Amino acid sequence: MSYQLHPEVKWSEVQGDHSLLDKRTGEYFGLNRTGGIVFTSLLTSKSDPEALDLVAKALHAPMEAVESMFHSFRDELLEKEILIQPKIRE
Repeated sequence: MSYQLHPEVKWSEVQGDHSLLDKRTGEYFGLNRTGGIVFTSLLTSKSDPEALDLVAKALHAPMEAVESMFHSFRDELLEKEILIQPKIRE
């Protein structure tokens, strides 16, 4: 399961700082280091377990220590439709 950025959301990264602008609502989000790691791992991984593994390695933390935070942040990004799941063509 991979994710993509909603077309109406703009993402920028400058010197390690990540920011998101939702053009639909005008909301602006600044991500801390951990949020940036989770966000980019979700965009670049082919599955949630792969993304979670990347996050745990990047933070030098056991997977159990980051799992809850990872799922919570992912769910929030999906709920706000910042990230979307591409439609599967039949």
